[in-house]
Amino acid sequence: MAHLDGNWDKLRALREKYGAKVSVFDPGHLASVLISSETDEITSAEMVEEFAIELLHDYMERSMAHRRDPQNIEEGLLLPTT
Repeated sequence: MAHLDGNWDKLRALREKYGAKVSVFDPGHLASVLISSETDEITSAEMVEEFAIELLHDYMERSMAHRRDPQNIEEGLLLPTT
């Protein structure tokens, strides 16, 4: 799973290179997609690494770390620390 934010161009390039050998499924309303290899020649993990696509888990961790940083907290807004 990959978040769409920051990955649009990478996903486009992935599709251009691999065509029918890759599936990028967007269920809608989630801002994330499922990347699947449709070939035995290369795994989806290898494709993701090749194009430096940020995975959903990594995106969420980075996003939450950004929000928890005191420099990024808006005054009067309290966020959980866990």
